[in-house]
Formats: sequence, C-alpha cells, structure tokens
Amino acid sequence: MNGQTEKDVLEKMSVIFNKKVNDWIKIDFSDWSPTKENSFQIIKSAILNKQLIEFTYYNSSSEKTLRIVEPLQIWFKDKSWYLISYCRLKKDYRFFKLTRIKEIKLLEEHFEREIPKQNEEEKNLKNILLELEISKEMAFRVYDEFDTNQITKKADGNFIVKVDFPENDWVYSFILSFGEYVKVLSPEYAKNIVKEKLQKTLENYL
Repeated sequence: MNGQTEKDVLEKMSVIFNKKVNDWIKIDFSDWSPTKENSFQIIKSAILNKQLIEFTYYNSSSEKTLRIVEPLQIWFKDKSWYLISYCRLKKDYRFFKLTRIKEIKLLEEHFEREIPKQNEEEKNLKNILLELEISKEMAFRVYDEFDTNQITKKADGNFIVKVDFPENDWVYSFILSFGEYVKVLSPEYAKNIVKEKLQKTLENYL
C-alpha cells in the first residue's frame, strides 16, 4: 500500500480516538513488494472505475486458472487480503486471496454490478467446530492465533484448542501449516480430510 493509504488510515483512526494517532501508534505496510503493490493499485483502480480485470489465479491446491472478474471490494481478514468479485468463469461471486493473484491486467470493459449484501459463497458456507491438539513447541502461534478462551493447556505442556471456523480449503491449509505439531481430535471427517491431504503430499516424494 502507498503512503497515501497509510495516511488515510491514520486520519480515520484519529477521528475515532480524538487524538493524533501517529504520536502513539505506527502502521507499516512496507511488507508489500513492488509487484504486490502494483497489483493492489490495479485492483483498487478497477474497483473505483468499475473495470474488468484479468489474472492468473492459483488455488490452495496450486491449480492454475485464468479468470476475468468484476472486482467489487477488497477485504483484509485474518492477516490476509482478499478480493471479492463476480467471476465470469464461474458465473458467481468469489473470494480471491491477493497473494495468489498473478499476471494481473486491467481491461477496457466496464461493468455495472454492485456488491451484494451477502454473496452466495458466504451464505452457503457452514462452520466446523475443530478440536486440535497442538504441541508446546508452537506456543507462540497458539497465543498469536487463538483467543485464550479457546485454549486449554495440558499437563505435558501441549495445548487443546477448540475453535469454530467457516469450513473451506483455507481451514485445512491452516491446520497443515502446523506440520508435525498438530493433531486433529475431532470431528472425525476433518481428521480424514487432513490424512488424505498429507497422503497426497507424501506421494509427491515417492
């Protein structure tokens, strides 16, 4: 994000807190590389001007597709940026993780669609109540990523985490990001999905 965006955020926060927030808080978007920054600016321009964009998208299984979408809104949720748009390929509303958007192009065609109050993907998404055992070696992540009321510490130092998440591919990618330090205790079908994903990963090395 650029300096102007950071300034806008600070100005909005100063209104909320009735104080010059830059005296006591710093917001830094410098982790965005020039390539990501350029993609962000193209998407921002496309949303404001209601122009189509075209990009290559890699899903959580590393499958590549070419998408032409009507960009509607950018979300920042749970440490990640997402684009909400109407996908011409799927003929439906979709969330796209910005870090998986590559080779983006601004097209000349304009659109008139507005963002719906609740898109179909959100409406149909069910929640999953997970019970995880996470090794004590991951204590820093446990306390970073879960609320204290979701955490129980065992006598051996490991953690039992009970958390309710919307169920999609991200959930299983999140579980797998703990590697050998996590075990799914319930539900049973989620354990099986994780096992299948691990097996497929292992097959790549056989």
